[in-house]
Amino acid sequence: MSKQVVFTMKLEPELRDTFMAEAAADDQPAAQVMRELMRDYIEQRRQVREYDAYLHRKVNDIQRLFAEEQKEKLLQALQNLQIIKTTIEQPPTKQSKWAEITKRVENDSVHLEGYSEQLKRDMKDFRDNFEFDHD
Repeated sequence: MSKQVVFTMKLEPELRDTFMAEAAADDQPAAQVMRELMRDYIEQRRQVREYDAYLHRKVNDIQRLFAEEQKEKLLQALQNLQIIKTTIEQPPTKQSKWAEITKRVENDSVHLEGYSEQLKRDMKDFRDNFEFDHD
């Protein structure tokens, strides 16, 4: 690469002298060290920009996923509200004792102790009052 441009800069005399001494101790021309420093700085800044762009994409991805998740939760909540509304709007139907007990057991199958006595009484009542229609 041909060197066609001169770069002049102001700096403290101690900094210049120390820099020149270090470059000489390394057997490198000060101009070559400066070019390497400039290239390293340019590469470092490029990597920082790439990483910033990567982080920006990741944040956008997370925001999009969060928005989609929130949208799904909102749709589910709306569907649940529709089910509740439909249930409320339906006229109540008279259920048999067995249907009521079955519903209670299905809704709370873990806690049967409160229903066990009622269940025994209802089973006895059913057996005592059940009749077959014969021809």
